[in-house]
Amino acid sequence: MSKMRGFNLDLSWLTVANVLYLGIVAMALPIFLWNYALLHYDASEAGLFINLVPVFSVISAMLFLGERVNAGQLIAGGVVILGVLLSSGFSVKNRTIRSNWYDAGH
Repeated sequence: MSKMRGFNLDLSWLTVANVLYLGIVAMALPIFLWNYALLHYDASEAGLFINLVPVFSVISAMLFLGERVNAGQLIAGGVVILGVLLSSGFSVKNRTIRSNWYDAGH
């Protein structure tokens, strides 16, 4: 434990583990996955799915933190999911997702 001008710095193993989690799981892994997605999709196509981050944040908060979800959040999540599906070319009739990469003949 060290003190710096009234600031108490307590470095326990839990603190170190939390910092490592934030550095690896919350920062490095998403950046790696984003770059991996860019290898397979155009940036404009992959960028659509960034809109799903708040949806998964609410789901994670509900599962891991016991947060309650209200009707407004459910409606907003549904609108976001519907928007991503429509923008990505999802077809309910054929149950397929059209891709610019696929349409280009790859």
